[in-house]
Amino acid sequence: MTKAMTKRETVPANSRLAKSERELIEASQHMFEDFVATGVILMRILDKKEFADGGFTSFNKYMNERQPLGLKASQAKDVIRAARIRSKLPDLKAGAPALEKPKPTWTVRAIVPLTNKDLEEKDVKRIAGEVAKRVAEGETLSEKMVKDEINGDLVILRKRDKSKKERTTKEVRLSFHVKTFLTTCKRYRKLFESVTAVRDWEDVERDSSGLAASVADELEAIASYLRS
Repeated sequence: MTKAMTKRETVPANSRLAKSERELIEASQHMFEDFVATGVILMRILDKKEFADGGFTSFNKYMNERQPLGLKASQAKDVIRAARIRSKLPDLKAGAPALEKPKPTWTVRAIVPLTNKDLEEKDVKRIAGEVAKRVAEGETLSEKMVKDEINGDLVILRKRDKSKKERTTKEVRLSFHVKTFLTTCKRYRKLFESVTAVRDWEDVERDSSGLAASVADELEAIASYLRS
């Protein structure tokens, strides 16, 4: 097995990984949303398993041990998520109060909340549009601003409310069935306990061989599941 390299060691100079790492350094030197180019390169290292060229068995191990650009696995995945959806977001424009400030740009921290799997593409575009409006009016882009827009979005709130109601309904229905089953079990237990004649149980076995045993097996399986 190839020994995994640490962040202080080098990778083969002509390997795919070495080439990608050189491109990472170049991408980091650009000021305008360099995370997009960085994310694309990290995606390539992940998707094409270039980390294996350096002797690493996984992307996580590669990032955490070698830490290219000082990034660990969790940070790299944030950059990748942000880069994947950047093209779906509007460019930001500075408003009158911020004319003397640098041109506002999206950041990884501001984009990551928009990568939530519960948000559809149309939700992302709508919320990003509202963020862009606030930035154009002079506000400074921040992770909190994006989260506030998500948490205050009426469509998202309705979706969350609907999801909560569906979960509640499912829980109520399951509770109803469990209570009904318990009541039924108690009723039949009393009935079976009242049957004292051996010949009655023999008749059951004669009419349907193995029936009583099958019922017992099912009840034991249910009991085991409920106790787990």
